[in-house]
Amino acid sequence: MPFAYSIRENQPSPVLWGHPRNPCSIIINEWIESKLNILITVSVRWWNANAYYAISLAEALSRKGHSVYVAGDPDYPPTVKAREAGLETIEIRFASFNPLILLRDWLKLYTFVKQKKIDVIHAHRSEDHLLTAFITKKLKLPLVRTLGDVRSPKDNWVNRWLHFKATNYHISSSESNLTRYSSTWPDFRPNCSVIPGGIDSKEIYKIENRENFLKQLNIPSDSSVVGIVARLSPVKDHATFIMAASLVLEDVPNAVFLISGIEEEITRQDLKDLSESVNLKSNILLMDRHEPVNELLSVLDVG
Repeated sequence: MPFAYSIRENQPSPVLWGHPRNPCSIIINEWIESKLNILITVSVRWWNANAYYAISLAEALSRKGHSVYVAGDPDYPPTVKAREAGLETIEIRFASFNPLILLRDWLKLYTFVKQKKIDVIHAHRSEDHLLTAFITKKLKLPLVRTLGDVRSPKDNWVNRWLHFKATNYHISSSESNLTRYSSTWPDFRPNCSVIPGGIDSKEIYKIENRENFLKQLNIPSDSSVVGIVARLSPVKDHATFIMAASLVLEDVPNAVFLISGIEEEITRQDLKDLSESVNLKSNILLMDRHEPVNELLSVLDVG
C-alpha cells in the first residue's frame, strides 16, 4: 500500500507545502489513490505553534479524504480544537504522572488503533511519542514524529531507542529544531526532514479599514506598529521584546509596541512595570487575547 508518509518504501512524495524532495510527505496529493486511517497524537497544554501544526495537519489530511483521528488530553486546547473542527478524538492523558492512568490509557489507545485499523501514527510531542511507540512496535505500524517544540532531547538509551529504532521518520518544523537534535546526536540529521507548518489561505485576513481599527486601539494612524501575539509565559520572552523596543524607539519615535495574549505565568502588570522601567509607558499597548487574532495581526507592520 502506498503510504502517505512514504516511510516503508522511502520514496519521495509530493508535499502540499512545497517540499517535493522530502522522503516523508505531510500532505498527500491527488495522485495517491488509497485513503489512510491516520492517528495524530498531540499532548500540548497550550494552543501554540506545535498544537497548530498538528491540528492544521489533521484538518488538511481530512480534507484530502483520509480518515483522521486525534488523540490528546481531554481538556487541552488541541483536543478541543480538533473536536470543534469535526474530527473524531480519543481522550488520552499522555501527560499524566500516574502509572495506573498511563497503563489504562495505553490499553485504551491500543484498542482504538486496532478497532479503527490505523495505518500510521504521527506523534507531535515527547509525551505521546513514547506511549505510541510501544503500540506501533507491537502492531508493526509506521510511526512518524514531528519535532515542533523547543526542548532538546536527552541523550540516554531510552531516547536513542525511541528516535533511532522505534520511529520510522522524523519531521522538524524548523531548521532550528533540527539543529538542536543534531547537536545531541550528530548522526540524527539523515533521519529527518524540515517541513514548516502550512497556512490555510482561507486564514489570511485583510482588514477593510486599518485606520478605524487603529483608532479603536488608540493608536495614531501614522504609527509604525510592532507586535507580539503570544500567551504571557517566560518561554515567549516578552522581556527581550520590551528591551528591544526601548532601543528601537530611539531611532523610530513613532513606533508603538503591542503585546497581546492571555495571562499564564506572567501578568500584564508585570510587563507594564518592566515597560515603565525602560520608559516605554506611552508607546506600548498591553492587551488580552484578541479575537479574531488575524485581525490584530493584519495591522502590524512588524510581528
